[in-house]
Amino acid sequence: MQYNSNLISTTLFEESNVSVFKIPPGELSISKWNLNESNIIWKGNLRLIEQEVIQDDVDLFATLPGSRLHSTDTLTWGNTLQRVKVCDDKFINKGPKKPYESLRAKLELYNPVTIHPSVGNLTTVNREELWAEVWYNPIASSNIDHDNNRDDQFSIANDGQETIQMSKESPKFYKIISQLPSSGYQPIQGTTAYSDSLFNEKGVLLQVALGIKLGDSADATGFSESFNLYKRRFRNVEEQYYYELKLLDLEDKSAQLSLTSHTEDTLFPLDDSKHETNRTGSISSFDKSSDESDDEFGDFVGS
Repeated sequence: MQYNSNLISTTLFEESNVSVFKIPPGELSISKWNLNESNIIWKGNLRLIEQEVIQDDVDLFATLPGSRLHSTDTLTWGNTLQRVKVCDDKFINKGPKKPYESLRAKLELYNPVTIHPSVGNLTTVNREELWAEVWYNPIASSNIDHDNNRDDQFSIANDGQETIQMSKESPKFYKIISQLPSSGYQPIQGTTAYSDSLFNEKGVLLQVALGIKLGDSADATGFSESFNLYKRRFRNVEEQYYYELKLLDLEDKSAQLSLTSHTEDTLFPLDDSKHETNRTGSISSFDKSSDESDDEFGDFVGS
């Protein structure tokens, strides 16, 4: 997924003593894992990074009908809260980014590499060699609420599971869904998330389930705290997103009501002066007939 330049990365946790090993398919259970040294396929460093997309100077209500469009424009309301279609068949996007589009976490497995001076290169170069990466966000499909527009099903793992799962048996062990270095954050999104047809359209990333072991209890506690802190932050972003959607929904309804009211006033104009004249004429006629009736009654009594 491509992002603009307003991307802020923050390192939440680093660990220098991590072991990665092969695990069997199925549910996370370290009792079924081979923890022998011979099953370890990599050792090195781990880093947990938070990445956030910052939208500066964005007015969420800038594309509402009452502010940017005129009452003479032809409006077609398709995907509510997402876009407005004007008469020239152009779409104007509106609303905040979805939570998984604006915030994400990345787990990097890497090792430092030193390149010593050689012919043509007289300086020592220190760099990092990335071995694998893991992208993470809490799966929102378990919190679907259609009454509040909470239908953003998405997944990062091809099988729809969490890409980082802590073992219940020991906080030192995690199951991860790893990807090739620099393969990128590519969440699968849609109302039919995890379906084969969606995968065929999107394309399936090469992903491998692996087990990792953190160095000691202190490192495990630090990673768990940082990881849970990120999850809470993502949930806060989610809540803010749905709150803004509700505000946009109220603005949409108010704008549509104003357009409807304007149309009705145009089709059925009210002329208060004519109505007042008619009412006056009716009253005069009524008074006149009343007077005539009184006269006739008076003549009858007089006779």
